[in-house]
Amino acid sequence: MLSRALFSITVLTGFLCGHPVQGKPDDREKISFFEKSVRPILIKHCVQCHGQEKQESGLRVEQIESMLKGGDTGPALIPGKPDESLIVDAIEYSSDLEMPPSKKLADHEIDAIKKWIRDGAHWPKTTSPKKSRDWSQHWAFQSVRASVPPDVASKGYRIQNEIDQFIAQRLVDLKLPQSNTADDFTFVRRAYYDLHGMGPTYEQASKFIQDQRPDRVPRLLDELLKSPRYGEMQARNWMDIARYADNKGYVFFEDKNYPWAFTYRDWLIRAFNGDMPYDQFIVNQIAADFAGSTSEKVNLPALGFLTVGAKFVNNVHDQIDDRIDVVMRGFMGLTVSCARCHDHKFDPVPQADYYSLYGVFRSSYEPMVLPTFEKEPTHKEYLDYKNGLEKRLNDLDSFVVKQRNQIIDGARTRIAEYLMAVHKRRDHPSTENFMTITDKGSIIPKVISRYESYLNQAKKDNNSIWMVWHIYSELDDDSFESNANKAAKKITGLPKSSIHPIVSKRFQSLVPKDMNEVARVYGEIFQEVVGQHEKNAAKLTDDQMALANVLYGKNSPASLPRIMGWGFLDLIPDRPTQAEYQKLVKEVENFCKSGPHAPSRAMVLLDADELYQPFVFLRGNPNRKGKSVKRQFLTSIPNTEKIKTEFPNNQSGRLQLAHSIASKDNPLTARVIVNRIWRQHFGTGIVATPSDFGVQGTPPTHPQLLDWLASWFMDNDWSIKKLHRLIMTSETYRQSSLEKDQQKQIDPGNKYYSRVNRRRVEFEPMRDSLLSATGILTRQIGGKPFNLFSGFTPRRTVYGFIDRMDMPGVLRSFDFPEASATSAQREQTTVPAQALFFLNHDFVTQCAEKILQRPDVLSAKTAEEKMVALYRCVFSRNPSATERELANLYLSEDKTQTPNAWKFGYGSCDEDANHVSEFRELKHFTGTRWQGGPALPDPKLNWVYHKKDESHPGASMELCSVRRWVAPKTCTIQIAGLLKHEPSQGNGIRARIISSRSGILGAWTVHTSQAETNITRAEVKKGDTIDFVSDFNGDISYDQHLWSINISTEGKNKVEWDSIKQFKRKQNSKWLSFVHALLMTNEFIFID
Repeated sequence: MLSRALFSITVLTGFLCGHPVQGKPDDREKISFFEKSVRPILIKHCVQCHGQEKQESGLRVEQIESMLKGGDTGPALIPGKPDESLIVDAIEYSSDLEMPPSKKLADHEIDAIKKWIRDGAHWPKTTSPKKSRDWSQHWAFQSVRASVPPDVASKGYRIQNEIDQFIAQRLVDLKLPQSNTADDFTFVRRAYYDLHGMGPTYEQASKFIQDQRPDRVPRLLDELLKSPRYGEMQARNWMDIARYADNKGYVFFEDKNYPWAFTYRDWLIRAFNGDMPYDQFIVNQIAADFAGSTSEKVNLPALGFLTVGAKFVNNVHDQIDDRIDVVMRGFMGLTVSCARCHDHKFDPVPQADYYSLYGVFRSSYEPMVLPTFEKEPTHKEYLDYKNGLEKRLNDLDSFVVKQRNQIIDGARTRIAEYLMAVHKRRDHPSTENFMTITDKGSIIPKVISRYESYLNQAKKDNNSIWMVWHIYSELDDDSFESNANKAAKKITGLPKSSIHPIVSKRFQSLVPKDMNEVARVYGEIFQEVVGQHEKNAAKLTDDQMALANVLYGKNSPASLPRIMGWGFLDLIPDRPTQAEYQKLVKEVENFCKSGPHAPSRAMVLLDADELYQPFVFLRGNPNRKGKSVKRQFLTSIPNTEKIKTEFPNNQSGRLQLAHSIASKDNPLTARVIVNRIWRQHFGTGIVATPSDFGVQGTPPTHPQLLDWLASWFMDNDWSIKKLHRLIMTSETYRQSSLEKDQQKQIDPGNKYYSRVNRRRVEFEPMRDSLLSATGILTRQIGGKPFNLFSGFTPRRTVYGFIDRMDMPGVLRSFDFPEASATSAQREQTTVPAQALFFLNHDFVTQCAEKILQRPDVLSAKTAEEKMVALYRCVFSRNPSATERELANLYLSEDKTQTPNAWKFGYGSCDEDANHVSEFRELKHFTGTRWQGGPALPDPKLNWVYHKKDESHPGASMELCSVRRWVAPKTCTIQIAGLLKHEPSQGNGIRARIISSRSGILGAWTVHTSQAETNITRAEVKKGDTIDFVSDFNGDISYDQHLWSINISTEGKNKVEWDSIKQFKRKQNSKWLSFVHALLMTNEFIFID
């Protein structure tokens, strides 16, 4: 009867997994991931040996067809199967094939390639658009123009506002009917989910249904928009776009967590609740530090939009790429980061524009100590805190300055060593060094790269200082001496102006034996100049000054900037110095966040004192310098002439960039945001690719409506609240989700909005709804994040800790986006893990238990009243007559099965009294094992666990493993058992059977052996306990053991209790099972 009743409830309302909602993954997002995270790795590490000019082992990696075909050893990759792909074996160094051979890729680079393959190895089409393409014809690049809404009054469609006029016109053209207006309950529930992220309470829903005033819908929406819950919901939506997380990803030395990321999240909540105009919302998130007045410090946390991204092992180039991507895709719907290595293949974004934006963000930096944004206290304790922080900062700064000065000095005085290091690398691919470790006192890898770039440019420029060096460096080392005379004659025959006079004089009568001698002579030349420069630079001749500029000039390879490609790590490539640096950094970090009276801080980006002059990185390689570019806005987007302002020379350009994006003359910005808001309400956007309005994006289904909304939005003060209100008062939004036959035939995908889409709620609204049903959801706004899956915390999910390094499996199974890049929309999949979450997860069970403890449920006097109260808690409505009948049928059933008398836990054994004291049940059930918490070892209970036939005690006599049998009736029993300890290590375990009535019934010790644990006869009364206790026998290693137990009664009506067969989660009451079933229904999990 139990299964039949549950089946009836399921038929009535539908389980989560009963009606799959599947969505095709967004291929464009995956292609963008490839362009952003994978192609740069292939170019940087692989193309040199496996490209167009050279194909070692017959493999090319710049074409997907070549990688699928493979080389001499077979296909390089198998889409969807990274573990079976040869390229993964090679980059993980897990076989004899190790690529790249010079150095293993970084972990985050390996992870990116594996993710790309796992997601299907998406690769952009190889066909490029014609160069003569007229970009001005692309719909998204045309100026926003508000069309006059079509007149459809005579067509018989229900019209509430202009939105309906545009929608109805398309329905008329397609001969599609509107769906009926949704009933009041459906509408109010839909509105609450869309604006608050959880359903209404029974009282809230009833209030709207009973309100018969003509303006009740606007009244409801105004009430919802004024609630703090609105800001929490909108912030959570935006956090996907901002790739929000509470930690940094892969980093070295630093704290891996962002202690202040939550200040950005809290700023978002305040901004949405305050209905900050969207143009101001944009400017604050790009350039809040330019607000000027002290009162505006409150907006400094908005800069978290730029800084909460991943740190990419402190690679500044990847960080800037991430910032360009989140700004341009987030606000303008353009995949500008695809132009990092080459001109954009589809959109009018030349590589030069990418590096113009790169210059903007490269001219900004994150301070070591972030600024406060609230009024600072003036009491003595806080001033002491500031002084303590300043001391630690001075210690760190002194250390960094000292290291930098030492390296700069070495770059000038050890030039001969650097020249030879460059010479030895001349046949190697030009790449960025990654965490190259050297011995203390060795020359610095970063400086080698700088000299290499400098010499390459000098060769292109025919620099007279280095003409001799380049002529000799072209000789093969093995035949250098035999060819040196020819090179010397070539040098002698050059025009006098081709060679610097001081260099010419030193090499005039010298025929070097090898490049070491050439480097030595150059070293001597520059050592003389260094000495003269240090003594009196003003007395240097013009020829000497030209040499001095090589070492002291602005673009000198020896003039290391304070921040470079790998941050401070460039300055300290030896382990001892790194350890010293790490200690100083941690002292600053810890004091900043944990010192007495430490304030909250804003994750800002500030303009650097020395602004960066950008240039194009050829093929995205920072060591291959291309043409110089200006810091400026995109130059090739049509119809943006009014917003192409000059960026000042004394600022990074972030403020000007923000104003260009937030301008009414920008053809993309308003379209992008109104499309995002539309998608929140309908499940799909007017443009189906919310962060790609370029040529590869999907054209709008209703272009005139999109433009009308964008124009209306800007004319109405860029107000997002007003936009929500406009959309939600339309008849289009108020339609039912029930399909008509014509709609199924003509528009099965509901592309033209003849009805409302059914939507499954995402993880956050789902969890919040579970908590709301318990009645104990905390209403506190803001604050530090909490662990979503440790204990029971009744806070909204928006405040949960987001771990981009180790995303919890539950979040992944419910399509929570990776925080590695901006996410425009979540995939929607149906997988078994989602249903298993509702069936097995402790959080769902705890919510069901707490619902049963609600005062309105406990106060019910009859089962009927209790059942009604539960429907109101879960569904915000009363049950129907059919539901009442089915529920009463299930709740009145008798159970015929043998009750489970087993409990699985731990406790201590009182040796004197011969009984178990302080027995406690284990609370966490994994589905196969009872244990102390989500992971083993548990911080408190260590390795204590029970499987159906296996147990493990803890590391003390207070943590004995205990299987407890509770006598369900008075009877005589017999016990049959088999105890096994298999490991040869350790000293085995001790086991005892202890009766609460009779004391110890038996004791055994086993080590690599087994023993029968039989008790022929024992008297028990109802409620007595028989404990099967095992301990670590004095040695805390290899204590896992097997113990199968069968207890049976004597006589004809024999009853058995088997510890293996009855090993399961403790049996729920009928009421708990009933509530649990309600929480698993589609009605609870779906909107509409």
